[in-house]
Amino acid sequence: MTQTADLDSPSGGLAAAHCEYHSRISAVCSWMVILASVAVIVALNRVSSEQSASEESKDALSPNVQLEITARYAVGTSVNFFNLREQRPQTLIDPTAVYLQQLDSLAKSTPDRLCVAIVAGELRGASAALQRIDALGAALRSPSLAADAAALRSVYSSGSKTLNGEARQRVVRRYGWFGHLALGFAKDANDPDRKIAIDAAVRATAVILVVGGIGLMALTAGFVLLVIALVRLTDGKIRRMYVPAATNTGPFLEAFAIYLALMIVVSSLVGRFSGHLTLNAAYLVAGCLPVATALAWPLLRGISWSELRYGLGWHAGTGVIREMLLGITGYIAGLPLLAAGVMVTVVLMRLSGAQTAHPIVNQAAGLQSALRLFLLACVFAPLAEESLFRGALFHHLHAWWISALIVSLLFAAIHPQGWAAIPPLAMIAITLAAIREWRGTIVASATAHALNNGMIMLVLVVATS
Repeated sequence: MTQTADLDSPSGGLAAAHCEYHSRISAVCSWMVILASVAVIVALNRVSSEQSASEESKDALSPNVQLEITARYAVGTSVNFFNLREQRPQTLIDPTAVYLQQLDSLAKSTPDRLCVAIVAGELRGASAALQRIDALGAALRSPSLAADAAALRSVYSSGSKTLNGEARQRVVRRYGWFGHLALGFAKDANDPDRKIAIDAAVRATAVILVVGGIGLMALTAGFVLLVIALVRLTDGKIRRMYVPAATNTGPFLEAFAIYLALMIVVSSLVGRFSGHLTLNAAYLVAGCLPVATALAWPLLRGISWSELRYGLGWHAGTGVIREMLLGITGYIAGLPLLAAGVMVTVVLMRLSGAQTAHPIVNQAAGLQSALRLFLLACVFAPLAEESLFRGALFHHLHAWWISALIVSLLFAAIHPQGWAAIPPLAMIAITLAAIREWRGTIVASATAHALNNGMIMLVLVVATS
């Protein structure tokens, strides 16, 4: 008897209805798990952010890469373009006020505010540094911070020559680049501390300006590519390589729900037992176990290997190299959307005072850490997130616009940069979803994802080296 006859029979129809019922129950449960997991992740990110913001009374120094990059750029521009302490430009806007306002908004702790005082001394003179140090008052109650403040007062009152060798080493050990900048205050260009600080600031400024120039050219090209893409899409000349599956895609939704739930559980367990694991082992367990389990789930639910590969986008498309190049093209075409998202975030930050930063940026100190982060951000994250977001979840949702919007909102919400960063994250996710729809394979979208993360990591590492 044929399959059609089986389905047309009472027993066949009953079996189909029973299967349909269980599929719907599974989908409802999966969505409940996904929404609950997203809520937990958002709450955990918020708690982590609040705990970080409340640590200003602690004596321990925590790296603040955003603050340091901004400070290096402020000092670097003052050296490259004008001496802000001796001859301020006659403009309506005082650049030192703009720089210091930005630095104040990024300073999260008392040591951070001492760093801003050091930059204020470089930009506006010794009196500006001393005024900021004195304004900290009771925040300097710990012996270590009081000693730091006393050393900096000596530097800006009588010069760094008043500090002995041990005190100088302590300032550099605790404050790094900021320490060299303080010790080199008012010294000539050949002074070792000043040379270290100024060379690093000039290098950071050059990197930011070069990347900014390249970004501006890419944005211009992106506008052109986006217009061409929209015109060709309207004319029906762009062929969408992704075709929604006619078979049951419920196991792909279940896989995504398992991924989010396991990410919470495994991360919590790794955090609890982190003392028994090396850092590399912790990254490996917390990152790989949820992803591997989720990606294997559809196979356990009866999905064939070929169906799994197609659903996740694990195929070469028209060729790996060609798909990678098209992924880069698609990313450039999406830059206008990203720029629009960034503009919205800037407005939100100005209105609310919220800050946006990924906690991972403060872990890029040292060559080993930088290499680990490059692998994490530019290899593992693109492959894992594209397989699950633009792979499993996208494949289940079928309809392009629904897929793009839902996947993009979930993608943005679970990232720890803060609520104000949702607009650009969502725009990146929409671009990646569009690339997946266009090319079918995640080779293209993963390449675009890796390019986005790689540019950020390159600026981060080079500018703070």
